[in-house]
Amino acid sequence: MSLGEAPHRDPKPVPNTPSNVLEQFNMKGKVVAVNGASDGIGLAVVEAMAEAGGKSSQDCRSMK
Repeated sequence: MSLGEAPHRDPKPVPNTPSNVLEQFNMKGKVVAVNGASDGIGLAVVEAMAEAGGKSSQDCRSMK
């Protein structure tokens, strides 16, 4: 090995993840508690969790 060469290293292993992003975000069998679920980001989070198969408990000051 000369001065400018880096030592040979094996590549890092690639994690075994699904190729589909919806499979990566699987919430089946999970329960999620969300504060501020009546509007805005909280509502979007509740909708996303439900779409991913999760169950949710929503907490908000007012129901619109």
